[in-house]
Amino acid sequence: MASTGEHCGLKSTTAARFVVIEPARGLDIAIADPSHENVRPVATDGPRMIRNDIAGKHRVQSQGIHRRSAVQNLIALFNFRDAPLYFMELLGGAWISVQLTIYVMALSLVLGLVIALMRISPNGFFRRISTIYVEIIRGTPALLQLFYIYFVLPAFGLRLPAFLAGVIGLTVNYAAYLSEVYRAGIQAVAHGQNEAAQSLGLSRWLTMRHIILPQALRIVVPPLGNYFISLFKDTSLVSTITVKELIFTGQIIAATNFQYFTIFTIIGVIYLAISYVGSLMVQYLEHWSRIETGARRPGAAQGAN
Repeated sequence: MASTGEHCGLKSTTAARFVVIEPARGLDIAIADPSHENVRPVATDGPRMIRNDIAGKHRVQSQGIHRRSAVQNLIALFNFRDAPLYFMELLGGAWISVQLTIYVMALSLVLGLVIALMRISPNGFFRRISTIYVEIIRGTPALLQLFYIYFVLPAFGLRLPAFLAGVIGLTVNYAAYLSEVYRAGIQAVAHGQNEAAQSLGLSRWLTMRHIILPQALRIVVPPLGNYFISLFKDTSLVSTITVKELIFTGQIIAATNFQYFTIFTIIGVIYLAISYVGSLMVQYLEHWSRIETGARRPGAAQGAN
């Protein structure tokens, strides 16, 4: 082949079942058949790679194998046959997430209200302390706060269980945000309500307790409900400190059977279902607050008559 190519003024390169012919000066390209000794020149614009029939058959067979492999992988991807084996374990992780949500939301509602009252307090010291707290918490990630509580505090001799550290970390974070919601709701109450209470001789505490807060709480029900749903999803952050909630449980199971698509799809459905139930509860509270507010408005009874 090499001598024949050189005799025709061509330089040829052969590899396996393919023959690549590089053009030499004065000629275009010659196509060499590896089973014959003759070389025939063909006018073309550049080098080409020629495959024989055997190579073509091998390629068709390999493509068929790849297609079958892709179909088998797709079928395996949508395989929920083994889902009942670990579904109850995932529900156990979801129950841990629900418990975290309930504990953190209950504590955050109380602590957030206290911080909101401190921020509107006439005492300058309380205002500064609460403002610094809110700005620090809102300016740092919740994940960093969890790491500080679980990993940094033990360096100072304070070691907390993972679940308790998760509750404290999320409570510290959400209390700062809920305090701003409370503060906005309190400031949204008409200022005339406060003046009317003062004209009746009510103290600041009685005015806040019986006049301002009942109206402010009805105003803040929708945003509080949104934070409640968001908190349930944010409980997945505590998986980073080894709390075996829904996400962490799914990761452990997926590491043993490698059914990542199936497991995390089921986890997504569980999150969606529980969040949807929470949104229905929030809608009911919003409807109830509107009814109560309408019933307490002056002249509402006369309008109904």
